[in-house]
Amino acid sequence: MSGPGTEEPRHHIQATASSERLVCSTYAKVGTTPLEILLDSGSSISSISEHFLHKLGLPISSAPPITVLFGDSQRPYHSNSSALCTFILANRTFSHAVYVLPRQLFPLTLGCDWFLPTRAQLNFEKRKLILPRVQPIPIFVNNEPCSLVVNTQVATPDARQRQQDLQSLLGRFPHLVNPVQESSAINFPVAHKINIGDSQPIRMASQRCSLLEQQWINQAIHDMLQKGIIRPSESAWVSEPHLVRKEDGSYCFCIDFRPLDRVTVQDTYKEGGLELLAASLLVKCE
Repeated sequence: MSGPGTEEPRHHIQATASSERLVCSTYAKVGTTPLEILLDSGSSISSISEHFLHKLGLPISSAPPITVLFGDSQRPYHSNSSALCTFILANRTFSHAVYVLPRQLFPLTLGCDWFLPTRAQLNFEKRKLILPRVQPIPIFVNNEPCSLVVNTQVATPDARQRQQDLQSLLGRFPHLVNPVQESSAINFPVAHKINIGDSQPIRMASQRCSLLEQQWINQAIHDMLQKGIIRPSESAWVSEPHLVRKEDGSYCFCIDFRPLDRVTVQDTYKEGGLELLAASLLVKCE
């Protein structure tokens, strides 16, 4: 309750990624630290998380007490302290007083108290943050990144750090990038028959290839045998292998089945109004 002449405290609302509002963010640099910041034009205040504030070592000063209610929570948070935060957007430096909050989704949130004096605007259609005397800055909308490079003037992790992060990620899932041969064997329980009518077996002669290409072919056949993709055969039918060079200089192992396709009777049928085509890697000519 409030007495005569007193004013009811007003809650300041801020959005989060789990709220139903549009959540916009972009990249900025605070000191030497690049980070993603929340652009919340619906909030009347700007704020910084306590954790990130202590990480930066910014001094704290007293401020008028406020109550903040996040868009995804019914629990209000209180603050009576602020800090002067200096950050860089594109090639422009800003210094802005922000409230210190014990909890928030992004390390730094820019609210209406920053948008109004800077005359910043959010263009949702073009996914841009518009600032005077600054090139339009690409933004994220609802955690979906724009198709353009985000804020190229902002420092990003160097190549060594990215390489370490990638190695750490791959190290957590080694079976995806270095599968064990025994565990990757393929087993198809269905054998598909190719109807070639009364056609005689077609035996294609292999074209001449270099020693390097023959090594690629032998290695590809060995790997597929180990994984159960192919098996030894004494069939009179022979299709010619081809090597297609990829952009990285390696080869892709392919088989020319066009002569077989020309004599194959299409094995199509209709079931439930849908036309289906039977297919399998295990084939047998009849």
